[in-house]
Amino acid sequence: MRFSSLANAIIAPSPKPSLNILLSLFVLAVALRLLNLIFLSGSLDWEGVEYARLAQNLVAGNGYVGLNLPGVNLMFPPLYPLLIAALSTAVPKFDLAAQIISISLGAATVFPIFLLTRELYNGRAAVVAAAIIAVHPLLVQFPSTGGSEATFLFFVSFAMYFAVRGFHGAPWMYAIAAGAFFGLAYLTRIEGAPLVAVALVLSFGSIAWCEVRAHAHEDDGPRAFRRAASYTCAMLIAFLIVAAPYILFLYDQTGEWRLEAKSPLNLETALRVVLEEEDVSKVHYEVDVNLNERGVWNRPYMDTIGDADFDLKEMLLYLFTRMTSWTSKWLIGAITGFGHGGAAFGTPAFFGFAVVGLLVALLTQHRISGQLLLMAAAAIYVAQNFLIVFHNIRFLISLVPIMSVWAGAGFLFIYSCLVEWSETVPWSLRFRQMAVVLLGVFLSALLIVAHFGAMKQDTIAAHSYKWRPIVEAARAIGQSYLGGSSKPILVGPTTLGFYAGLEHRPFPFADEQTALRYFDKHKVGYIAFSNRHDGRAPYLASWWSRGIPSSSAILLREVAAADGRAFRFYKWLAGKGSPKQSTGDGRKP
Repeated sequence: MRFSSLANAIIAPSPKPSLNILLSLFVLAVALRLLNLIFLSGSLDWEGVEYARLAQNLVAGNGYVGLNLPGVNLMFPPLYPLLIAALSTAVPKFDLAAQIISISLGAATVFPIFLLTRELYNGRAAVVAAAIIAVHPLLVQFPSTGGSEATFLFFVSFAMYFAVRGFHGAPWMYAIAAGAFFGLAYLTRIEGAPLVAVALVLSFGSIAWCEVRAHAHEDDGPRAFRRAASYTCAMLIAFLIVAAPYILFLYDQTGEWRLEAKSPLNLETALRVVLEEEDVSKVHYEVDVNLNERGVWNRPYMDTIGDADFDLKEMLLYLFTRMTSWTSKWLIGAITGFGHGGAAFGTPAFFGFAVVGLLVALLTQHRISGQLLLMAAAAIYVAQNFLIVFHNIRFLISLVPIMSVWAGAGFLFIYSCLVEWSETVPWSLRFRQMAVVLLGVFLSALLIVAHFGAMKQDTIAAHSYKWRPIVEAARAIGQSYLGGSSKPILVGPTTLGFYAGLEHRPFPFADEQTALRYFDKHKVGYIAFSNRHDGRAPYLASWWSRGIPSSSAILLREVAAADGRAFRFYKWLAGKGSPKQSTGDGRKP
């Protein structure tokens, strides 16, 4: 078997697949995501409720203000909340609007991934890649949490498709479309900014090289570079036109020209936790004895940004520490499928198919500039994990579409190898039929493993259908509020604050008495915490065992979830209690 003939199975032009196949995959993708929403999902996660509350406040005319941090939100770009706000005119609930957008655009990602794979390989590989997008459990389950990943992947996949077309001499409209879609991706998640920089460099280099080769006999180098420069400038201008409003917004808020204001918060957290070995909850939510917020995440953005001071030596030490720590092992294990979280990706087989597909393209030097763009995007998605303290599979979900492109080609290549080999044995037809059946069984087992692996991931598991009784209890708390000049504050998980329709504050990281005084200072209305306090505040374990030690705390209800978690909801009567009067269970003596 010759490698070149086998490689033709995935890079040689193939008949265009029927549009009905692609539409069927889209319908399948929508159906799977809706079934997950109806039967397996419990609520939005903390990012989802932040986006939903941003949309809610925009519609109410309260500005770009969310739940997690006081003041204007400078962490999340505005496109996704704006889409939620727009859809809320037709959908009664903001959380449902967020889920509909994520499900719709997540399912629609089959179209750009099909086009991108067809451009880099051929139509048969494109069908396989689109099918992976339709059914991959991570892409099926995450949209129900309301995060922005599905929306981002839709825009960035189209952006990469248009960019790759432009690399090989497509009309100018592709440069403009690529720049515009990179702008939309950036307005959804800031990872779009470094991606457009890579696309601009590759665009200039690829077009210049193609022009030089096409007119080699004319010795007209300047003409080639002029066309490459003008094409690249068109992409950049389109990006800037789309991105400019948010860049101007950040300048207005911070007084500095910047593309994002998220990294100072993440870096401040990471440096203190990794280098100074501080407790992560203390870094996030510290409150001193004078009731002043000292944490990264309980102060306004600008306070943290203003205090942030990173020197080069400190940054290099931090990056070295992270790259030689468990983080690297976790990333390798999760992506390859050999470690924690890998089952959600589809075990080592998915990674193996992707490696085969990429290697075939590199060895044949087919569409190499497009492959470099995908490799750079994958590197950016992986590198961002070194700037975040937490390990969560959601920070790697953007890798799935890229790996799907390569895995689609890799699967087809391996299948072609089996077919070619089968022709050398006497029972070739029967072997080929067996190969198809075995591959089908293998892929089905792969999806089952990935499905249950995804369900065990923290973000999905914590907000599954088992969480619904807690959400309903929060809604009931909110409905008992009769209204007033301002909404009461709920101290507890962000998700419960959103579903109660109340304002939110995190538990202060402080001693017990300071926490009680902090509740009075901010006129807290409700408190909610669980038997799985996860060390968020040093006093929560004792509060669960003996109650909140103040007569201001009136226990309203205790609700259990199907996964073993239980939550207690308290009414807090600000300024009306005394620590000495408490019986330990929140009831008056």
